[in-house]
Amino acid sequence: MHHAIRNRTGLPVTGDDFYDREDWLARIWREVDNDNNVALLAPRRVGKTSLMKRMLDDSPARGYNAVFVSLQGTADEDSVIHHLMRALEEHPEGAPALERMGNVATAFFRRVKKLNLGPLGVEVVEVADDWRSVGERLAKELTARDGRWLFLIDELPLVVLALIRSDSGARRAREFLEWLRDLRMGSTCERIRWVLAGSVGLDSVARRQRVSDTINDLTLVTGFGPFAPEVADSFLSALADAEEIDLPVESRKRLIERAEWLIPYHLQLIFSELATSGSKKIEPRHVDEAYEALLRPEHRNYFDWWHQRLSEELGNIDAAHALALLEAASQDPSGVPESALRAAMSERLANDPSAETLYGFLIDLLQSDGYLVEDESRFRFRSPLLRDYWHRRIR
Repeated sequence: MHHAIRNRTGLPVTGDDFYDREDWLARIWREVDNDNNVALLAPRRVGKTSLMKRMLDDSPARGYNAVFVSLQGTADEDSVIHHLMRALEEHPEGAPALERMGNVATAFFRRVKKLNLGPLGVEVVEVADDWRSVGERLAKELTARDGRWLFLIDELPLVVLALIRSDSGARRAREFLEWLRDLRMGSTCERIRWVLAGSVGLDSVARRQRVSDTINDLTLVTGFGPFAPEVADSFLSALADAEEIDLPVESRKRLIERAEWLIPYHLQLIFSELATSGSKKIEPRHVDEAYEALLRPEHRNYFDWWHQRLSEELGNIDAAHALALLEAASQDPSGVPESALRAAMSERLANDPSAETLYGFLIDLLQSDGYLVEDESRFRFRSPLLRDYWHRRIR
């Protein structure tokens, strides 16, 4: 039985605001308890971060010391280790491990004059160890005592894409992924489990760069995404009860029809508009009005990041190609045949021998990242709300 939940839009949810997903939690915990490392691959905004934070909360009862790390905005290997050490500093079993590392930990941050690592806050004066050896030393210190660890790492594929765009390119990305694989499979592997997540498909990136062997130890968990219609219906009822709004079955049905892609975030956005409309009894026409209100210019911030993040992930050149594909797909709510997408790409990369490979990568990425879906030999936007925004606002 669910408790009253708050309609929280945009932020990961915790506690009683975390709704459903018990089957997915059980599935991932089963893999972890069977000593498997997991790659959780799902589009953005479907609730991966909330799921991982729920695992973080549940970890002590399941016998794990756990830390959650988001690598959003992280562009190099040093920063990955930095984020992990910062998270461990806040854990009662992690801080002692950092203290046992002594100057190895503080010297790692040689570019920072002062680093506050609790009892280790000192002037950084010596040359830092390589990020590889620091990460390996950290794993050894964590596993030197009894206890199991769970590392919940979000947005790892964004780091890999950033490394690919560096001067060293795919070679640097391969070296990082090989190091991480060796860490998962090395002497500390019996005590540390990993759940690696990302909205960009790590498998897609690895295939394009021919480094799939660096992630072949991971158990891929796919399919995590929208609520089933009956769960979406009960979720909306719970939100309405908490706000003391009358949201009858025909209005919930209309909302589900309009949203179509039933991820919690989009359901919450539409409900938020309804909750602030002043109507205490929601009719189907109110749902249509709320849907249209979300597409007004003042609400662009709800969707602009779908556009902006492509440049962050792909770089400006490849992002421009992806935007051309999305522009072509947005022309028809029911989608367009693949020939239309290939035509849009060929206009940009005529006679380029790499065009076919790039096209395949971008189509794969746009599907795994939640933009497009292939349906009856046509490619359409997975979310009508995102498609309508794209068609009206992106020019």
